[in-house]
Amino acid sequence: PGGIGGAMKRSVARGPDQQLLEVLVLHERGERELGGFMNALNEQLMSYQVGVAQRPTTVEVPGDGRASSWVRAARNGIEDMLRRHQMETGKLARRCLVIAILPDSLPREVYSGLKKLTYVDFPVACQCVRRSTLAHKMGVARSKLVGQIVVKCGGWIWAIPAIKESLRDTETGNVRKTMVIGVSTGKMPRQQGVLAACASTNDEMTSYMSAVQVLPTPSGTDTLSVVDTFKEREAAFMQQCLPPFLQRFAQTNGCTPERIV
Repeated sequence: PGGIGGAMKRSVARGPDQQLLEVLVLHERGERELGGFMNALNEQLMSYQVGVAQRPTTVEVPGDGRASSWVRAARNGIEDMLRRHQMETGKLARRCLVIAILPDSLPREVYSGLKKLTYVDFPVACQCVRRSTLAHKMGVARSKLVGQIVVKCGGWIWAIPAIKESLRDTETGNVRKTMVIGVSTGKMPRQQGVLAACASTNDEMTSYMSAVQVLPTPSGTDTLSVVDTFKEREAAFMQQCLPPFLQRFAQTNGCTPERIV
């Protein structure tokens, strides 16, 4: 937002709770932007108080432009990284990060292949950045890039103090522990219903827990019965989400919320 200056952003920013064990950087063989990017990355990570246990590890990818080459290199690099830190494959590796510098000419399949690998096969935070972005907008790109990394690793880059202050009780002066829950519905191809919910887990409302459920469209031709059935499933979905939402809130704040909005 335009009204928030850099000083205020830094004063309320918070990095991840735990130090990153390792950052893995994927790049095409002979990548000319690698040196400048690595220096800028280290500088920005320190400015946002993101600790890294060691210097980033680089992995070269053959310059054949094939998605399979990038996915294979990423898979090998991630497996080695998890093995070095004795982390179990398939478990969320929040303290590990993969960054990929992608040439502009690469097909879309490279990006989607890397995201599937890091979101499904190996739950590791992943950030992709195009070479042209680094070449022409390094000053802007590095700050925005590290901001996205901070968020993906569990921190936040800025908050608005007024939000927290608005929750303060006028009589006691204490901030009322408040959870904000948002619910949304939609449809996927083949008319499948989608339910999604998210809940804030801290006073600044910068951290959220989310849940998604895909529902098959109810059978039948009566429109009213279909709507009623969907509403019943939406209510049941919220009943399932609320206990883990409250549990996460209590883990973060040491108590359950005083009110839910």
